[in-house]
Amino acid sequence: MSSCCDQECLVLANHQSTGDVPSLMAAFQNKTTVLDDIMWIMDRMFKYTNFGFVSWVHGDFFIQAGKDTRRSELNRLVDHMLNVYCTRKRKWIVLFPEGGFLRKRKESSQRYAKKNDLPVLEHVTIPRIGAFHAIVNTLHPNRVRAKDSIDKVEPLKWIIDVTIGYPKGEPIGLDSLICMLGEPKDVHLHYRRFPIEDVPLNENDMMSWLCDRFNEKEVLLKEFYRTGSFPVLPNANGRLLDAPHPVVFDNGYIVVMHLVFLLSSLFHWWLLSWLYALLWPF
Repeated sequence: MSSCCDQECLVLANHQSTGDVPSLMAAFQNKTTVLDDIMWIMDRMFKYTNFGFVSWVHGDFFIQAGKDTRRSELNRLVDHMLNVYCTRKRKWIVLFPEGGFLRKRKESSQRYAKKNDLPVLEHVTIPRIGAFHAIVNTLHPNRVRAKDSIDKVEPLKWIIDVTIGYPKGEPIGLDSLICMLGEPKDVHLHYRRFPIEDVPLNENDMMSWLCDRFNEKEVLLKEFYRTGSFPVLPNANGRLLDAPHPVVFDNGYIVVMHLVFLLSSLFHWWLLSWLYALLWPF
């Protein structure tokens, strides 16, 4: 994956818990300037957390889920990519196509699969096409060539498919990471990459392509939970590693990051208390 760090990539990852984002950030932190040039797509609720302002300044996108706002939110996403992602020369976009945590979407996903004669998935859910279609339809090389603003729009080069696996299928939550609760766990990430040209532009074909990737994730995770390691799925565009590549944090770095988060939380508590006292003095 290091060979495409300075190229335009769309990262697709399965979503199990709030620990997925820190796990990805940990994996990306030693890959040149990936974290500087990345755009995260996250739920709107995170905009109002203590790292929401930082994410907003960084140029990340906050999306509101729901059928009523689907069209307007996807239009906002396209505008954001053209006016923020492209103008700031970002390289990577991170998307969780499932649109929610596994534990929250699993039942409805399986119900939909049975109703529509689709594979019933246990370890991932059926992905949603909306944001994926909007991104690919905007930044696919065939689409970019047709745009008048080609001078500022760089097309995607790669789709990076990331499968996140937690030991025994027990994901780490953000509360565990912040408060250092429970025993340490090794988080496993499996990477594959596909040329953007592999993704069809027809929406139905694109949905089939995306579902195929999540069906493959199901196979990967089933084997991971059974054996403790991911199986090898041949991919002509990626280099297969014989052994996992560990990412280990320095203890001093971990302490500093926790202090920064703690001080940020205290500052936001003080700010909200001050505003409350100012607006409602009695």
